[in-house]
Amino acid sequence: MKNVPEAKRVALTPSTKKELNKFNQEFSEDISQGSEKHNKARKNK
Repeated sequence: MKNVPEAKRVALTPSTKKELNKFNQEFSEDISQGSEKHNKARKNK
């Protein structure tokens, strides 16, 4: 990882962490749904 200037660093306050966790959760759900669709598509061939 490159060194990030102080200005670009995000302070991890409790609310920021909550947002981040929510984002990560939604992201993982999208990924798993995407791979399920992908697997079904491969099986149908």
